[in-house]
Amino acid sequence: EAIVMTQGINDAIVPTTNTEIPRPYSWPWGAKSFIEASRYILGKPNLPVIWNGFPANFLSYPSWDLIQEFITRLPSDIANVASVSCVDLPTNAQTLAEYKHFSAASCHTMGIRDAEALAELIL
Repeated sequence: EAIVMTQGINDAIVPTTNTEIPRPYSWPWGAKSFIEASRYILGKPNLPVIWNGFPANFLSYPSWDLIQEFITRLPSDIANVASVSCVDLPTNAQTLAEYKHFSAASCHTMGIRDAEALAELIL
């Protein structure tokens, strides 16, 4: 069992003037609060969490670098959490509506990476 979260790209659209890496306690969408509340509701205080990043085709978004760094640092801030890079995975860029979503092949690769990250957390 685990929680698998894929970071929404809309968080990177909003420009930020904060040059420090956001802490999980204060980040606007509250990663730490989300993880703690989910674990509490499920009655599993050590439930593993896998946090997926987003693809590189959003590099021009104002807060892309900051949020990628935040995702990378989550495991050092919150116990039993793994971050999975998805920077190299393509999206469905054929239409504007699909531009933000991973392709089927990318989802397959992400699933393999998530399983490997989970195995490292529980073994």
